[in-house]
Amino acid sequence: MKYGWTIEKLPSNSSGSLYCFEGKILTFDEKKQMEEDEKQKNLELKSIKSIDFQINIGQKRVYLMHKYTKSVGGAQDNQCNDIRTFLTHAIKNDNKDQIFVSLLDGEYYILKNKKGLSKLDELNQSCIESQKENVFATPTENLLFRLEKLIEPWFSKTRA
Repeated sequence: MKYGWTIEKLPSNSSGSLYCFEGKILTFDEKKQMEEDEKQKNLELKSIKSIDFQINIGQKRVYLMHKYTKSVGGAQDNQCNDIRTFLTHAIKNDNKDQIFVSLLDGEYYILKNKKGLSKLDELNQSCIESQKENVFATPTENLLFRLEKLIEPWFSKTRA
């Protein structure tokens, strides 16, 4: 790509894993240390899921959590809650060089409820309300379009 992007698949819950907690990126060891710290013992930290992918664009970082959920049901709601937790923590990040994305694919995220909203719409609502352009949920097919809208201004500034 024209920006020199690299994509890295991150390991799950092991050395090399990354997590988003309270707006900060934690390594596996940092998360483990916080879990062991008496002051930080709480279920929320233990329930944080690892980030699936990291995209490097120069000094910029994009952190992605991906879920594919085909049908509606209890276990699928748990996956949606993982995404909701990720976005809630990502919204607290103030680093403009970091982007947090939930890639959501499958019928579960696009089916409309009685109010006419999909799970994707509902998850994005908190991002919109926070006015954080660098935190959003999207289907994989829209990822590049959404990223380029954010990345282009970064590169325009560096070329000026």
